[in-house]
Amino acid sequence: VVIAGINGNAAVWDVNSNLQVFRLTGHNPEKGVESACFSSDGRFLLTAGEDWTVRVWNAENGEEITAVSPLLHPDTVYCASFSPLGDRIVTACEDGKVRVWTMGAPDPPREFVAHSEAVRHASFSPNGRWIVTASVDGTAKIWRADTCVQAGVPMRHQSWVFQACFSPDNASVVTASYDKTARVWDAATGKLITTLHPDAQVHSAQFSPDGRYIVTTCWDYDFTTRVWEASTGKEAVPPLKHTSYPTSASFSPAGNRILTTCANGVSHLWDLAGNQWVASPTPVFYSLDGNAFATLDGNLLRVWNATTDTAISPGIRPGYPVHDVKLNWDGSRLLIITTQSQPPGKTAFFGQIWATSSAQALSPLFPAEASITSSVLSATAHRMITAAGTVVQIWDAIGGRVSFPLRHPRRVEQAVLSPDASRLVTIAGTNAYLWNAITG
Repeated sequence: VVIAGINGNAAVWDVNSNLQVFRLTGHNPEKGVESACFSSDGRFLLTAGEDWTVRVWNAENGEEITAVSPLLHPDTVYCASFSPLGDRIVTACEDGKVRVWTMGAPDPPREFVAHSEAVRHASFSPNGRWIVTASVDGTAKIWRADTCVQAGVPMRHQSWVFQACFSPDNASVVTASYDKTARVWDAATGKLITTLHPDAQVHSAQFSPDGRYIVTTCWDYDFTTRVWEASTGKEAVPPLKHTSYPTSASFSPAGNRILTTCANGVSHLWDLAGNQWVASPTPVFYSLDGNAFATLDGNLLRVWNATTDTAISPGIRPGYPVHDVKLNWDGSRLLIITTQSQPPGKTAFFGQIWATSSAQALSPLFPAEASITSSVLSATAHRMITAAGTVVQIWDAIGGRVSFPLRHPRRVEQAVLSPDASRLVTIAGTNAYLWNAITG
C-alpha cells in the first residue's frame, strides 16, 4: 500500500510484513502530500501535493520518473489519479480547474474550468470514458474524458463535496460531503438513488470492488469508519472503531480488506471474515515528521526509526493498559493514554508523558477528558492541546494541568501548534484563528 504524509513524503508498505518498503521523497518537505495511488498495473505511483506538483514514481524502487515528472500546477493539487490503462492522469487543483495529462507526451495537459471553487477530487470511471469531479462549491460533476465536456447535470449537496467515485459497473457515483451525508447517484441521469446518514461531515466514500458496499470516513470524534449496503443505504456491519478520526478508507482489490488512515498517523488494515471485522494485532503510531513510529505488542511499547527499522528505545512497560499513543514531532517524547472503568458504565481517561530514549516517565499519570485521544504534543512535549466541541485546552503536559481554555463559536475541527509551541492555529467552521499559546 502507499500512504500520503504531511511532511512532503509518501511511504510504501508491505501489508504482509508490516514493514516500510521505501519512501517517496521529492515534494517540498514543508508541505503535505494530499493523495497517493498506484496505477492499475502496479508499475507506477502517483502523488499530489501542497507544493503545487504531481509526481510520478517507479513502484519497484521508489525513484521519481523525471522524464515525465513533476507535473506543475499553479496551486495546491488535492488529488491525482491514473486512468484504467495508466496512459492518462487527471488532477484536481485549488484553482477550480481539472487537468488531463498524457503519460510521456510532451504536449501540455488538456485543462478546463470544472468548478467555481477548489476541486477536491477527480478520478476516471472504470471504463475510462468518464471523469467525475468533486468541489468545495457543493457539487460533483461528470465529464467526457475524451472531450472534457460536461455530461448531465451537477450532483448537488448542501455543503462542500470532498470526494466522488464511480461504481465498478460505471452506473453509479457516490459522493462524500461536509453536509453530513454520502449520496449515491445514477451516473447517466444525475438522479439521487439513496442517501447515507453517518451524522457527521463525510470526508471520503468509496464502493467495494463488487459494488455491493460503500465505505465512509467522517470528521467525527466517535472515531469510526462505516460500511454500508449500496442498494439500501443501511449499515452492513458494526462500525470500525479507531483511536483517532479516520481520514480515508479504501477497499483492497479483492474487496475482503479495508485500509484506513487516521489523523494520529496510524493506519489500520481490517479483514472481513464471516462479517467479523478484526483490527491489525500490532497497532502502529507515527511521529508528526514521519521519521519514527511506535508499536504496541501486548503491553510492551517500542519506538523505531522509520527509515532503518531499528529500535530507538529500550522498550516501555507503563504498568497499565495502553489505550492510545501520541508521539511528538520527532518521536523523542510519548504521550501514553490509558482508560479506567468508572461507575455507572463510564470510562475515565488518563495520560502520561514518557521519554523515548530512557523509557522514563516525565509526568505523573494525570486525568483528562476523552478529547485527549485527539491531542497534539509540542516538540518537547511540555505543552499539549486537546479539542472537544467548541473548546480547545492548552495543557502543561509535564505537570498534567490545564493552563487555559480557548473558546470558539463553532465546533473545532483542527488545532495545530507552531514548532516552538508559542502560537496555535485552530479551525472552526470556515474560519481559522491564531492564538498566543503562552498567554491565551
